[in-house]
Amino acid sequence: MQESGYIEITLMDDKKKYGLYSCESFTSSDPEERDIFVEQSYRVEDGQWIPDLPKKGFYIPKNQIKMIEFLFENHNPQNGIDDKNGEQNNVRKNKKRK
Repeated sequence: MQESGYIEITLMDDKKKYGLYSCESFTSSDPEERDIFVEQSYRVEDGQWIPDLPKKGFYIPKNQIKMIEFLFENHNPQNGIDDKNGEQNNVRKNKKRK
């Protein structure tokens, strides 16, 4: 079972996509095909993560991905606060691609 968490994807044109990466999401395990499907898209307005409704996912092929950042699982996207200890959570769990 894969971990759930929030994800920020930087595209090659430096635009950002935000979402929830969970059990209905998919990342290719083939090194030649590093595409991704994220099950729930979000938009960020004034630091608030807002889910797009109705629920919709998005697909990004490998040639459009500059970097993927997985946020800590205890990151609260509504306020940027670490739910465990109430500290500001600006540290990224994993960075992929550059």
